[in-house]
Amino acid sequence: MKRAICAAALCAALCLTGCAGMGDWASRPLTENYEIWRLSAHNIVLLKRDSPGGGEIIIDAEIYAVAWDDDYILLQHETMEPDETDYSREPHGELDYYIFLVDGEQVLGPYDEAGFADACAGNGIPLPEHWTPVRELPRRPEI
Repeated sequence: MKRAICAAALCAALCLTGCAGMGDWASRPLTENYEIWRLSAHNIVLLKRDSPGGGEIIIDAEIYAVAWDDDYILLQHETMEPDETDYSREPHGELDYYIFLVDGEQVLGPYDEAGFADACAGNGIPLPEHWTPVRELPRRPEI
């Protein structure tokens, strides 16, 4: 009887505690082997996958939204102080923008909105009609 109570208590304790990494995920590849990885609530990066469990970070935290095709990945990025009370909030700081040119693996930026528009025009990249927030990206089941 004591053993059953101890097992039930242990099971309840495990169910009520979180496990580190449970909210981590990787997007399906945007193009080639480039993915968005959520490593924590505010550590969301563009990564070039080079192995099943890792890769090289191309653009560091915190990526908020993306637009892409086979030739480039456009990123809205926020360098922000985490809101420790509400991780689901929209950006509450100024966004900056990056352009990642897939051919040549070149990172351009950060830009403000006007500089981003100029950089896109200078590289023959149309401004995105739609940004996909990272929380809406299709995910792979494992990271």
